[in-house]
Amino acid sequence: MLNPPLTPMMKSSQLHLVESFANHHSDLFCQWLRVNPELFDDILNQISDHPIFSSGGSPIVIDKIQ
Repeated sequence: MLNPPLTPMMKSSQLHLVESFANHHSDLFCQWLRVNPELFDDILNQISDHPIFSSGGSPIVIDKIQ
């Protein structure tokens, strides 16, 4: 890897921290996800209606923590 992360990758048990970091510790959010919370929300809004996120006609809810 060219630029290894400064902190270990998040494990599923840590995913609940994403929203907290976005709201209270944007520096940690950026360090973990490599994007600022505002850009992450913009990307999420742009892709959430895409057909790839539907399952047999039933939409899949995209959540920050998913």
